[in-house]
Amino acid sequence: MKTRIPYAFLSACLLFSFQLFGQSYHTINLDERIAKNKEFSGLAISGNLLFLLPELHGKDGLIAEKIIYCLDLKEIRSNIKHKSTERVSIKKQYPIEGLTTLLENKKIIDEWEGFESLVIINNTFYFTIETSDGNAKCYLVKGFIGQDKIVMDTALQVLPRFKMFQNVGFESMAYYKKELLCFFEYNAPDIPSRGLRFGPDLQQKLPPMEIPPVYLRMTDATVRRKRQLFAINYYWGGEYEYYINHNDQAVKAAIPDLQDSALNNKPFVYGRIIKLEQKHHSKKWKQVMALPPTHNWEGLACFKKGFLVISDGNKNDKQGTELIYIR
Repeated sequence: MKTRIPYAFLSACLLFSFQLFGQSYHTINLDERIAKNKEFSGLAISGNLLFLLPELHGKDGLIAEKIIYCLDLKEIRSNIKHKSTERVSIKKQYPIEGLTTLLENKKIIDEWEGFESLVIINNTFYFTIETSDGNAKCYLVKGFIGQDKIVMDTALQVLPRFKMFQNVGFESMAYYKKELLCFFEYNAPDIPSRGLRFGPDLQQKLPPMEIPPVYLRMTDATVRRKRQLFAINYYWGGEYEYYINHNDQAVKAAIPDLQDSALNNKPFVYGRIIKLEQKHHSKKWKQVMALPPTHNWEGLACFKKGFLVISDGNKNDKQGTELIYIR
């Protein structure tokens, strides 16, 4: 999802971020080639590499280089341990081959808005695709990684939007209990909240998994130890009419540390990591930790005893992309 936040407002948020959050977090400075002018919408770990999913936003994204960048987890581990300000290098680059052909063959190229989430299972890469406003469907596709590139497959599953409004799609996906689980971005109580389930071959659509409602956006999901499901829950004031819509008291009751300025339809950035807890037949989302207030946290991956989280830099030199480790 594309969220544009004024830079002056963002700077003000960052000035007081250290007063708001008690968690320990470390900023991992990225290679200059990807620190700015890039848009990332997801993270995934496979082997000793951290994969950064490019959004490839809009028609320009299909014309641009389609590359997934990889960082070395050993270098990231050392960077965190020593609280280094050195930039981490790009370990590998994998071109994505066959995306435009796939979209053309499926007759959905005119719907393309961008990649939104990534899951890796062995040598198979799964992507959710967001479509432009007005389209009732998003999509789930896959590709296979070889020695030097990722080649898209022909398999495709439809992800029907649960609610139609501006700039909303399936931003979150996780490999959970040996199934692919795709989450809609909007999960407030006025719609049936559920995750769409698929077998890894993408030939089998399974009954959906009911989940508790949660206010604000869900922008990525990840799994630890196969059964612990976490997600990013994110908001900024420009989305008031869609994600709060005068339900201020209910939202405040559900998320007590959401500041009043957010509920008064004023520019405000808020993010947190939540965990799906299950006891017997009941489920609920529990807050794990708050996130620093920055622009559009988009990617989440479990790492060590915490999380790696990446923001969407919106191709903005002043804004940039931020990768942090938080625990």
